[in-house]
Amino acid sequence: MRLAICADEISQDFLTAVELGVEWGIRWFELRRFRSGRVPLISDDDRERILPIVEDYNVGISALSPGLLKVPADAPDLDERINDLLPRTFDLARALGTKRVVCFSFLKDDRAEHLPPGAFPSEVIEHMGRVAEAAAAAGVHLLLENEAVCWGDTGRNAAALIRQVGSDSLRLNWDPGNAYSAGSDRPFPDEYNEVKDLVAHVHVKDIAGDDPGRRRAVPVGDGEIDWPGQIRALVRDGFDGFYTIETHHRPLVQASRRCVDAFRRMVVDVV
Repeated sequence: MRLAICADEISQDFLTAVELGVEWGIRWFELRRFRSGRVPLISDDDRERILPIVEDYNVGISALSPGLLKVPADAPDLDERINDLLPRTFDLARALGTKRVVCFSFLKDDRAEHLPPGAFPSEVIEHMGRVAEAAAAAGVHLLLENEAVCWGDTGRNAAALIRQVGSDSLRLNWDPGNAYSAGSDRPFPDEYNEVKDLVAHVHVKDIAGDDPGRRRAVPVGDGEIDWPGQIRALVRDGFDGFYTIETHHRPLVQASRRCVDAFRRMVVDVV
């Protein structure tokens, strides 16, 4: 079982994040935000420091999360954004020794209120397909994260979108916490059983609150997600990707350490 953490959930200074993560026994880091920006649009100094830190601490980069496609599907500068961000992201992924890139499924708009679950505007499918083709050509695996503000908000909708795109390079970054925030009452086992064949990456967070509009991140094990059951099912189903802590609440260092420790206790209890 490979445990990772989003580095900026500890600190936006990568060295600090790695020093603390290694102290906690973490050897894999997902890259998202640095002080200079979100990958790959970071300063030359931040970029040049990554590999020496990785080598000095003998750690690895599990994935990049550049916020790819977390924009409206009809944004006037969409082509410019995609054409600029894709090659930079793929180049950085190759340089850092990972083939995994987390992406999103475009921000929902008013049409979401009138379309049935699992139906999407044609341009969402078209653009996702184009990006998936580019990823396949670059040898990159796209991991579509279900996210409440995007078309692929719940696990079911994200899976429906992936299946409609129909590319082997596009798989699911399963986030039960995000699914719960999007209004799913039982991400596990209900949604998981419908999407498990697509799961290639997992984000680990917990969410509390009954009102969908006021759900909030809490320490892993303190919320509504059945993480012991989810871990057991993933192991049973042969999942061999990364379990990535995505803390999402403060204070970051204390909260992240608490989530790491809680997750490890669950693994001991259920595996």
